[in-house]
Amino acid sequence: MCRHRLVRVPSQERVTSIQLPRPSKKPVIAFAGGAHKAEAVLGALRGQWINGLVIDETCARTILATE
Repeated sequence: MCRHRLVRVPSQERVTSIQLPRPSKKPVIAFAGGAHKAEAVLGALRGQWINGLVIDETCARTILATE
């Protein structure tokens, strides 16, 4: 189950962005540790920005509890 929530902020009206290129097929391995990194790791996984992950038990448990 994926939960998304759009957050509107005043600066959003003044921001222009470009689409980022999709990552190549080259290995992209992320290293993270701690509960405070769980949200960033989830974002990278959901966006398919990484294809390898090394995390500690605390981060893994936080991710599993979120999902």
